[in-house]
Amino acid sequence: MSLTQCLKTGSVKTRTPVTPGLPDPADCNSTQDALIVQTANDAVDTVVSAPSRKRKRGDYNNYDDETRAKIARYAVDNGVARASRKFTSDLGRKVSETTIRSMRDTYVKLKKKVGTEVVTIPHSPRGNPLLLGDLDTKVQDWIRKVRINGGVINARIVMAAAEAIVTKFARHRLERYGGHITITNSFAKSLLRRMGFVKR
Repeated sequence: MSLTQCLKTGSVKTRTPVTPGLPDPADCNSTQDALIVQTANDAVDTVVSAPSRKRKRGDYNNYDDETRAKIARYAVDNGVARASRKFTSDLGRKVSETTIRSMRDTYVKLKKKVGTEVVTIPHSPRGNPLLLGDLDTKVQDWIRKVRINGGVINARIVMAAAEAIVTKFARHRLERYGGHITITNSFAKSLLRRMGFVKR
């Protein structure tokens, strides 16, 4: 630090900031300003250089449908704890008892439903079910046809079309007829976002 900078900042010991973009306290005109800048810089440097407290979750173990059925069948016959030990050693990675319990329960339900031996246990679909169910594809098809014909598509038009289609084919699903469906502006925007339509 030069002699003029020492005189400018007085007795305050200043350091150049470690984090890029922070102001340099050596450029301040008064001791108080240099002290404020240095204190703030030190706090920001501490926060930025500190390791994140959030622990990263490990990777999910994915099993194919046949392996899930084998694990579930073994768990039904021999118990969950024994299945966990066996498949942890066979697969070379930890297979938790909770995972095996859910596979076992799915296996038992499928076996009751099908009536024969279950060979595969498919994964359950991810995300929330569609609000309109099977009618969602009909609404999307209508929207695509309007777009192809050069018509305007916005949230109000989507809401009107969805309301009309549901009323025609499954009016009992609408809330005003005792169902659970309420077609809102946020639903229309969500549908357009899922379809990849954007404002232009």
